[in-house]
Amino acid sequence: MKLVLGIDLGTSYFKLGLFDHEGTLCGLGRVPVVKDDDEGWCELPVEHFWEALRTGLAQALEEADATAGNITRSPKMPANISRPRRTGNS
Repeated sequence: MKLVLGIDLGTSYFKLGLFDHEGTLCGLGRVPVVKDDDEGWCELPVEHFWEALRTGLAQALEEADATAGNITRSPKMPANISRPRRTGNS
């Protein structure tokens, strides 16, 4: 079974979904984001970022009863990367 991995890097949760080539969700991982808050801004330490991705992928693979070897690139769905627009000073 070939699956496509979708990743949503939200500010509250990282969500990782494994989909078949018809678009059916086969496995989902959902991991809370642990941020370091400091005086009006927050930061996600890189160690937490990678750990959340690893944990979410493991959850999705387990739910889909799949391995990383099942993940492939979809010929139907191009990559879509979007960022929220920032306001104020950056």
